[in-house]
Amino acid sequence: FRRVLFRSVLLLAGASAGAADLGRANPAGAVPGLFGYLEVGGQGDVPFDQWRRMLRRYDEQMADAARGCVPGHCHLKAWDAFLQAVDARPVAEQLRAVNAYFNGVEYVEDSDNYGVADFWATPHEFLHQQGDCEDYAIAKFLSLRRLGFAAHDLRVVVVLDTVRQVGHAVLVATTASGTYRSEEHTSELQ
Repeated sequence: FRRVLFRSVLLLAGASAGAADLGRANPAGAVPGLFGYLEVGGQGDVPFDQWRRMLRRYDEQMADAARGCVPGHCHLKAWDAFLQAVDARPVAEQLRAVNAYFNGVEYVEDSDNYGVADFWATPHEFLHQQGDCEDYAIAKFLSLRRLGFAAHDLRVVVVLDTVRQVGHAVLVATTASGTYRSEEHTSELQ
């Protein structure tokens, strides 16, 4: 079966592909990428709109948290303290620590959590209300960015199994030691 990967990290200036293209064997603008599948980068696609909305909320929430601990934001201070505690550790330990930190959050489907089919949560929203697969990946992505990982070494990978019509998201980090795939409740150094 075919799978299409979306490159939906901070590399949003790449080629554009429309949503109708995503079911085709070689969508417009697709390039060979991660794990030998197709990577589609671009602007204007539904996943990228979700990404941009999440980043706007993230910036607003981080600005609020910087003003002090306000009700509902104290877990952002705990997250910040966690990141400071792992900042000096070796890369592999940082990856494992970030994965473990967020894997302690309960998995909740967006339909149960937000009453919608798909909602991309910020770390604040995820830590406050739990979340699903892309929320784990986003929180881990933003944590690693805050720890100094380069955006081009990180991917929030959204995979669509076109046979079963089931989506899933993972975080993939490329380091000098190899590729690390982080999912809720699992992790692998490859």
